[in-house]
Amino acid sequence: MRRIVIAITAVLCLAFAASAIAGSVAPPTTTNNGFSAGFKISRGTKKNIGVTMTETLGNTAPTGFGRPYPLADIFTTVSGIASPYAKYFPKCTVAMINNAGTANGTWNNACPKGSQIAVGTVISTIGDNVTADPQLNNPAGLLVQTCTLGLHVYYAGGSNLAYFFTVANNACGPLATGAALAYPGTAYVKAGNTDNNVPEDANISFNAGGTGDWGSLLSETLKWGATVKVKGKTYPFLVSTGCTKAKTHTWTAKFVATQATGDSTTAPTTIPPSSTDLPAVTVNGTSKC
Repeated sequence: MRRIVIAITAVLCLAFAASAIAGSVAPPTTTNNGFSAGFKISRGTKKNIGVTMTETLGNTAPTGFGRPYPLADIFTTVSGIASPYAKYFPKCTVAMINNAGTANGTWNNACPKGSQIAVGTVISTIGDNVTADPQLNNPAGLLVQTCTLGLHVYYAGGSNLAYFFTVANNACGPLATGAALAYPGTAYVKAGNTDNNVPEDANISFNAGGTGDWGSLLSETLKWGATVKVKGKTYPFLVSTGCTKAKTHTWTAKFVATQATGDSTTAPTTIPPSSTDLPAVTVNGTSKC
């Protein structure tokens, strides 16, 4: 098995108490997931000030289903932040990570120092693609067979990002770091917002590790806010571009789940076909500056 059964994100806790307002939306049908999201941005009251952002995503199974559907895509938009100094950060691409792993098992250790721009934790569940599966629930109603993974995001040049999972011993059964290959995402500024899009390919979604199993995201927490020093000057990856008149950052998280299934013939980078998409679910909210 080349990859673990995970779907991300980025990404992340389901609420932020007084510092941010998280939204929650019930599934629109009995065959879609429930989702939640939240964003907390520090020191975001003035323009061009370095900030950190903690992003949280949550995912729950539809009523009567054993696990959430795997994801096809996660798209988030956050106002009042940008990355004007990204050009100063070293680059680490999906190909650099995957080629290093194939050659000698170094994986993301091949990334230059300073190229990591976000780090966090993902909790997922692994299982067959039978949605109403009572074997996944113990008498207390808790999901079993979960994986806890480190999630690392690297600047890959331009608007490109590279995502990679690491696994501590026994945190995901027999699977170790490198079982899931790196995968791409994008982040770009548009109309005063930063848009982050992460398509979920087969091997981290509906055909985990080429086994035909589903990898279902339960939660993801991702903290952005790296800095890099160039010629004695420190540059932040994220800066504030200002707040709304209400002293808030607005945000949106759009989730698309899939009913797609795969097998050993499915290429790892296959994106779920749109014909298998469930209705998109969008969660909106604000966080204080």
